[in-house]
Amino acid sequence: MIKLVKSPLCEMCGKKPAVSFAWFQDHDRPITRPNGKWMATCFCTSDIEDYYVTFDLYFHGKKEQNDWDSHLYRKTWFDNADWWKMLGRLQEQRAIKDSNEQPTAIG
Repeated sequence: MIKLVKSPLCEMCGKKPAVSFAWFQDHDRPITRPNGKWMATCFCTSDIEDYYVTFDLYFHGKKEQNDWDSHLYRKTWFDNADWWKMLGRLQEQRAIKDSNEQPTAIG
């Protein structure tokens, strides 16, 4: 399970804390194939995103996270590689962590 440690900065505007995962369709590619781009965003994209999952729903618990993952993986347009790229960017910001990670010793 992935846990939200802190709100990452919105990847679109860079000004406010992100509140959701937003998907933006690549309209040059068919929706029946994986396409588009996932970003962690604030409300600045609410008029232009094609799909979103709010952090409070996704990070509510292990069951909810598994349910969302299963729901997304069934979408013909879902691009698993891009989803993991986005999560990697959030890990680089130290905004999320794998709850199965062992704590590291400091010293």
